Amino acid sequence: MTVNLNRWRLSGPVTLDKAVAAFREAGPAWEAARVLLYTPETCVFDWLDDVRPLPANTFEARIFCRNAELRWLRDPLGDGEGDAVLLTDSVLPDRSGLEAIKLEAIDTPPIIAAFDRRYVLWGRGTGGGDDRHSDDRHSTLGTARIGTRCAPIGGVGKDQYAALTAVEYAAAEATHGNAYIVEERLTGLIMASPEFPPEAPSDD
Repeated sequence: MTVNLNRWRLSGPVTLDKAVAAFREAGPAWEAARVLLYTPETCVFDWLDDVRPLPANTFEARIFCRNAELRWLRDPLGDGEGDAVLLTDSVLPDRSGLEAIKLEAIDTPPIIAAFDRRYVLWGRGTGGGDDRHSDDRHSTLGTARIGTRCAPIGGVGKDQYAALTAVEYAAAEATHGNAYIVEERLTGLIMASPEFPPEAPSDD
């Protein structure tokens, strides 16, 4: 089976809002995306459409769905702008990118294999929501040590787990043929138990 990995850099420093706009334009039919972003005060983990406006003091963001991931890193010397990279194993349509933002291809070695990965989130389901999220698109996880935290996945029942899913892409080193991991791309969230194999990613 052929495995593809396409990487593009958004030309020039861009604001997070412009990077997100390019992400949406690149894949208008992509599934709903989640956002994992960091500010000096907090970490925001939610559905992208539920985070409006995006915090102005964000210094790093990863926006992802099953189809693609956008990474943005703020330039500490810039004026709210930063570098952005788009990762996908899909072929972008000809209309990809915005008129003001061009996509520059990043050289990627031939991919020989891809591996599904998962990272179990800290805490177990509480069986309920929180003050801000009581819908079927969020679940609350908690432990005695860290308290509770809302996660952008619905249906996590009491004492159940949720896991972040990802794909690792491997290539072969040219001289000796040793395999190495070129890239990892976040893909979604699933309900999972640490004792069992991962299930298919869920965007519900």
